[in-house]
Amino acid sequence: MNKKLKIWLPTIIFGVLTIVFGIIYGVTDNRLKTVYIQLALCLFVPAIFPVLGIITKRPYPMALTIMACYLVVMGIYFAKALNFYAFVPEYDKFLHTGFGLVGSAMVYTLLMRWGGDKLSPAGVVIVVFLGTLGMGAIWEIIEYVGALMTHEDPQRVLGILEKIMAVGDVQKAWEQGLNPLQDTIWDLIVTVIGSAVFVIFYIVDRALGGKLCKKLFTVSGEGIANEN
Repeated sequence: MNKKLKIWLPTIIFGVLTIVFGIIYGVTDNRLKTVYIQLALCLFVPAIFPVLGIITKRPYPMALTIMACYLVVMGIYFAKALNFYAFVPEYDKFLHTGFGLVGSAMVYTLLMRWGGDKLSPAGVVIVVFLGTLGMGAIWEIIEYVGALMTHEDPQRVLGILEKIMAVGDVQKAWEQGLNPLQDTIWDLIVTVIGSAVFVIFYIVDRALGGKLCKKLFTVSGEGIANEN
């Protein structure tokens, strides 16, 4: 397949899938209009790294586009359009764990492109870990602001408050572990776990010569304009 066409293939596929899942959601649920906005944004996610590659004249590895597509599938198509939250217990935690893993791979790739290869292995691990945790925190901020704007409850505070009210005593509810921050903090904890999985992968791969990380998360120095 022509390399220029190959880098746009995920964008084409996800354009079709976005329309399909939009129709499915419209027929089966259609309660939250914001889901249509999220689905529309899915059209652009697979194009982020190809566009950045064209702008910088340095192509990004296809692995990053595939990982971004994975987040779209798990976080929007399955979680929102098909409402996996209602069928799979703790699906949200599985999703944030994947975010930690994929986010770490993205931070690692950008770090290597921006001179991070000069860092010691410990330096790479620290930057990747903290960068991923920072992205996780930003996502929680986005959820909080989104809740203020849409009056939805992505951080599941209302459910905890209802349980506290059912107990009837705030102190007793606190002693029972009912905390409105529970969902947000656990989202960050599992993000750390996902990041730790990537860090372990990086350490093991480096001990074996670093070939797999290089193959997945770096590309040749040739610009896109020179590709056939």
